[in-house]
Amino acid sequence: MKKVFTTSSFKAWMGIFILFIILEVVLRLNYFGVDSLLRFWHFSDRDFTYSSILKEHPNPRLLWVMRENETTYLKGKLFKTNILGARDSTFSLDRWNSSLRYVVLGRSISAGVGVSEEETWPKVFERNLKKLKKAEVLNFSVPAYSYWQLAELYAEKIEKLQPQVVILPIYLGDFYSPVLEYPTRIPLTFIERLQTLEGIVGMFFASSFLRDAVRKIYSLIGNEDWKYHSYPIKIRGKKLEKGAMIYLELIKKLRAQGVRVILMEMPLKLSPTFLEIANNTRKKIVNFSNENDGIDFISAFSVYDNFKLSELYVYPGENHPRAAVHQAIADKFLEEYLKL
Repeated sequence: MKKVFTTSSFKAWMGIFILFIILEVVLRLNYFGVDSLLRFWHFSDRDFTYSSILKEHPNPRLLWVMRENETTYLKGKLFKTNILGARDSTFSLDRWNSSLRYVVLGRSISAGVGVSEEETWPKVFERNLKKLKKAEVLNFSVPAYSYWQLAELYAEKIEKLQPQVVILPIYLGDFYSPVLEYPTRIPLTFIERLQTLEGIVGMFFASSFLRDAVRKIYSLIGNEDWKYHSYPIKIRGKKLEKGAMIYLELIKKLRAQGVRVILMEMPLKLSPTFLEIANNTRKKIVNFSNENDGIDFISAFSVYDNFKLSELYVYPGENHPRAAVHQAIADKFLEEYLKL
C-alpha cells in the first residue's frame, strides 16, 4: 500500500514538473523566441538576474550599488554599466560644450529592466531632446532601490557631476504608503536561491505567469483590486509617509545647490479604489511644485491607458513595460517638458 502511494505521488509530481517545463518553453518561445531556449540563463526572471548586476556596498545607507563596467543580460536584453555603475555610455565627469546635464534618478523601470539601453525612456528622451538643444541625460536609476538609497546615491556618486536638472520618477503610491525601515540586504544571489524550492521555482517565467493567473482568477470572483498593481498600497498601510519625507530632504538639497528638480509621475495601473486617493495626492504634489521655484511636476500617469493590459509588460506577471511603452513615456515627458 505504501509503495503504491509513493509511486502515485512520484507520478503526480513528475506530471506537475513536466507541465511546468512545457509552460516555460511555450512562454519563452511566445515572448522571446528560440534564442531564449538556446541562451536559457540570459532570459530569467528579475529576482534572479538582479544579483548579476548588483554588489554590496560598505555604506549602510546604500547597501548595494550596480556593478561597474558590468556586461550581463536581463530578460534577454544586454545590460551594460559604465565606470560609475550606471546603465549608460561613458561620459565626461565635467560638463562640456555648454551641454545641459540632466540626471534621471529612478528605479527598475527607469533603469530599463526588460529592454535594451537604447529603448529605455531616458535614452529616448535624450535623443529627442538633442534635436532641440545641446543636452545629455545620464541614467543613474538602480533596480530595487528605496528612497533612502536614491538620496544616498546622489550624495555618493551624482553630486560631483554637477547636474543642472534632476528628474525624479515617482509613483503616487509611494507618497501615501510608508517605507518604515531601510532595506537590510542585497537581493538573493544565484547560490542562495538554489537553497530553497521557492528560490528555484522563482527563477522561471512560468512561476510569474502562474502568479498572474491566480490574481486574474481571484479578480473574477469579486476582488477587482487584483487586476491592478495596488499591492504595495494594501501591504504597507497608511502611516507616516517617510518616503515622501526623504524625497523632500533631497529636493531641498538640490534646490540649495541651484539644481532644477522635475518630479515625474510614472504610469501605474491602479484600481478604482485607489484612484481617488492618487488624484488627491497628485493635487498636493502639484501645489507643492507651484509654490516652490525650480520644482516642476510632470505626469505620465495616463500613458498606460493607451495600451491593453496584455501589451504593457515584458511578459505575463511582470511589472516592467515593453519598449513601446518606454517610447510612449519619453514622448509624453518631452511633450509636457516643452510646456514648462
